[in-house]
Amino acid sequence: MSSHHIQLKPILEIEGYRDIDRWGATDHGGSRTASVADFLRSRFGVSMTTDPDIVAGFAADSSHLHGHAEGLVRPRNERECAAVLRTCYATGIPVTISGGKSNLTGSATPDGGIILSTARMLSPAPQTDAVSRTVLAPVGILLEDLRIAVKKQTASTRCFPVDPTSRADASLGGCLACNASGFTAGETGAMRAWVRDLRFLLPNGYLVQAKRGDYISEDGKFTLDTGSAMIDWPVMTYRRPSIKNASGPFSAPDGRLDFVDLVIGSEGIFGLVTACTLGVIDNPGNSLDVFFSLPSESDALRLMEAARTHFQNDFSGLTACEYFGVHCRQYM
Repeated sequence: MSSHHIQLKPILEIEGYRDIDRWGATDHGGSRTASVADFLRSRFGVSMTTDPDIVAGFAADSSHLHGHAEGLVRPRNERECAAVLRTCYATGIPVTISGGKSNLTGSATPDGGIILSTARMLSPAPQTDAVSRTVLAPVGILLEDLRIAVKKQTASTRCFPVDPTSRADASLGGCLACNASGFTAGETGAMRAWVRDLRFLLPNGYLVQAKRGDYISEDGKFTLDTGSAMIDWPVMTYRRPSIKNASGPFSAPDGRLDFVDLVIGSEGIFGLVTACTLGVIDNPGNSLDVFFSLPSESDALRLMEAARTHFQNDFSGLTACEYFGVHCRQYM
C-alpha cells in the first residue's frame, strides 16, 4: 500500500543531532569551514580537509565550468554522511555532492561551501541476486565496475544494461543523480527504469528508505514526518517533453509521483543517495555497437533504406537504432 506520508529515520543517535544543532547555533568566530572540520573530527571522527590544493582537484567536473570550495569531505559510510549534512544544515554552509565528476551539466561544480565526495562510499560491496534479478550496490563504485561485478557473480548469465560512454569514469551515484543513459534507446536505456529501491539522506541528516511504489505523492506533495514536525514537500507538475531528455527533476502533471522517480535525475539538489538496489537482465550474449558518421540527413535515410532491404524489413536482430541530428554532431 503506497502512501504520501514518509516517516524519516535517524541515522545518528538523537544526542548526535542535538549536539550538532547546539554547536551550530554558537558563534565560533574565525573560519567557519575550519571550525566545522574541527567539530566533525572531534565529535564524529570524520576527516575534512581545507587544503586548497586538494580541494581544487574536486572543484570541477567535465563541464569545465569554474568552481571553488573551502573544504572537502570524503565520508566512508552513511553515518559520516549524515553527520556532515546535518552539520552544514545547522550552520548554513552549502554542500555540493561529487561523484566521478564525469558529468557535463556542472552539477558537481561547487560555488563555495564544501564538497562531499562519494568516492569512498564503497560498502557494501555489490551483491547480485540472480533469482530476483537485482543487485545491491554502493554509490561510490564506478558503473563499469558494477557491470563487471554483476557478470562475475552470475557467471555471465546476467548483466546491468545501462552503458553510457563514461561508464568507466562515472560513479553509480552520479549516474543516478543525472539519470545517465547509454546507447539503448527509450526509457529502459536510462538509470531510472532499473532502480528498485534506494536509501536517501536529506540535508537534515535523516534517511528515507524507499522501494518503488512505497511512496506516491498526493495532491502534488509528499509529507515528511521528522517525529517532531510534519513538513510538506511539493513535487513538480510541469509537463515533460516526449523525447529523450535530461530536463531536471522528474515531474507529474497529475501530482502523483513515485519518490524514487523524484530522486533519480535530480542532480543531488534534494540530498544524497547512499545505496540502491537495481534490476538486472539476462545477458543477451554477443552484441555490437556500431556508430556511422554520415555527411547529411539524406545519407542517413539511404543507410536506413539499405538496412531495411538487407534485413528484409525484419529488425528483430537489432536492439535499437538511434539517430543523432546535426546539432548532436556539432556538440559531440
